[in-house]
Amino acid sequence: ENGMDVSTIVEENESDAEKESVASDNTSVDENAKPAENQPAKKPAESKPSTKPAEKPAESKPVAAPIEKPTEKPVEAPIEKPTEKPVEAPIEKPVEEPKTLGNKLLAAFHANATSKSGEALGTAILSIPEIQFMQAVGPIEEGYLAGFGNTEIKGFQSGVVFGPMISTIPFIGYVFELENTADIPAFISLLKTNADLRWNICTAADEMVTGSNGNKVFFVMCPTESGN
Repeated sequence: ENGMDVSTIVEENESDAEKESVASDNTSVDENAKPAENQPAKKPAESKPSTKPAEKPAESKPVAAPIEKPTEKPVEAPIEKPTEKPVEAPIEKPVEEPKTLGNKLLAAFHANATSKSGEALGTAILSIPEIQFMQAVGPIEEGYLAGFGNTEIKGFQSGVVFGPMISTIPFIGYVFELENTADIPAFISLLKTNADLRWNICTAADEMVTGSNGNKVFFVMCPTESGN
């Protein structure tokens, strides 16, 4: 009906039958073959998970801005000062005791000049152990004084003379009180210029010692060792 030949259809059916017969012959069972033992079926190899952790994709970290360090001031090396030589304390020399009689009398004058005056000061000067003679102390006035020859001694307000009562001992001393301390150097010069170590006819003094303290002037002519 569809225009196909019946003989052609029959041939195609026969051809298919032959193919099935050949397939049947090829799949025939070998009777002599031993039946296969029951063997456990092999499991397919399991793919073990990798223990290595999966690498994470590198994260892009934000680039931090560089921290600027504050500019440090350069440290200046300390300037070494030159080693100063330690100042040595001055060595105080011991006060030497006056060696001569005249200087011992001057020391006694300085020790008493601020607290005593007049005859009391004359007596204090003669109180040193070296003086063993009988003492004489008395006031004086401006004019001619023993020991200065024919020169008048003026320029002082008051004064005293001190010495031995026996005139044969070459010893005579004075304390003068002046009004102005500025006049002291000239006054002492007057005394020293006109003093005579041989004022005593029989004997002569060994030394002449002068000094001052405040407005007071000290003067003495005497032996160097003792006035006995």
